[in-house]
Amino acid sequence: MATASTSSTGVPWAKILGVCGGVLIAASVCLGVFFLIVPFFAQANALATNTAVLSFATILALYGALLLLLERALHTGRWREPLRLPSPYLLLGAYFLALAVGQVVLIVNLVPAFLFPVWHILASLLFPLAILSFAARRLDACSTRSALAQFTWGGLVTIGSAFVLELALGGIVALLALLGLAVVLGQDTLGEIARALTQTTTDAERAIELLFQYPVAAIIAGGAAFGLIVVLVPLMEELLKAAGVAILVARRVRAHFLPTRGNALLWGLAAGAGYAFSENMLNGQSAVSDPNGFGGFWAGAMLLRAGTSLMHMLTTATVAVGWYEALVARRPMRLLLLLGAAALGHALWNSFALVLAGAMTARTTDTPFASASTLLTGVAASLLGLLFVGSIFWLRALLQWARRRPNFIST
Repeated sequence: MATASTSSTGVPWAKILGVCGGVLIAASVCLGVFFLIVPFFAQANALATNTAVLSFATILALYGALLLLLERALHTGRWREPLRLPSPYLLLGAYFLALAVGQVVLIVNLVPAFLFPVWHILASLLFPLAILSFAARRLDACSTRSALAQFTWGGLVTIGSAFVLELALGGIVALLALLGLAVVLGQDTLGEIARALTQTTTDAERAIELLFQYPVAAIIAGGAAFGLIVVLVPLMEELLKAAGVAILVARRVRAHFLPTRGNALLWGLAAGAGYAFSENMLNGQSAVSDPNGFGGFWAGAMLLRAGTSLMHMLTTATVAVGWYEALVARRPMRLLLLLGAAALGHALWNSFALVLAGAMTARTTDTPFASASTLLTGVAASLLGLLFVGSIFWLRALLQWARRRPNFIST
């Protein structure tokens, strides 16, 4: 009976997955054609444009293919075998090789518009896979189908949902900041700042110089950015990334087929890996388009993205543990505590990364902040390094939790 129920409810979902997967694959083919012709029509920005085009094409093609495979698996009942990945050390070695080759392509300028995007995509994927492989070898096995479903949830559903919600939140925060600036500075001064930004090159350096001419404006704008990037975005993203795990755990609980601790943790890591992969490709493009900041050295920027990948995977896994505690162990307060811990860890990483980006951008500006930017850069980079080391111990603690036997009796 349970099998028949699962099959009957799975067919409509299989059809939806198949249609969505086919649409994504078709769109990726169109972007692939665009990738081949861009350098002949946009030579000045061919590298940055092609990197963006192939990144979006990869997202559409990979997740479209995964949706089609999941649709096939729901129809046939296949892909129930345990998840198996290559050695984490092999994947880590391939990651550093991708960084080296990609940076050499940029330095030598060897048809970078065609060759570099491939290495950018590989570097974006390999580190999250290495962490996932390391954890999978130390946890209870979960099915390949469920792990790929969580990877797709994190890298496709969460990225798309977060983009829409962050645009909405960003618009609201920006509107509130503009209202605050108008009240504090007056409409004439606010108009002067707006005209200065529109009449000159609107790059980050010029924006910083103008804001330092009006300290109150800098405080309001900085507070708005801090509230959005450090408070609202981390909390929203952590809720979204682990929502797929919550749905899967809830379905298993209703079917009286309780997942193990290792299952829940591995699902969370897989969702975080999918999210990190997509975000690495999209956000890492600034390393190509911005030659002045930290992004001027692409391999260095992608090393920073590795830390961000580990952060995303661990925070998602932490909330996944919370959902296990709430739905399986019946301890809902632990979900709130673990969600708060994950959002705090995400917020700390974003805070230090924001300071690092701002300090490096301000190095060449004509502001008092420029003289202290080197010190702030070193401090922010050191704090990020400490967070990365702390994240390794965080991963170890999560693995130890998964290996402990639950102190409750499931019925």
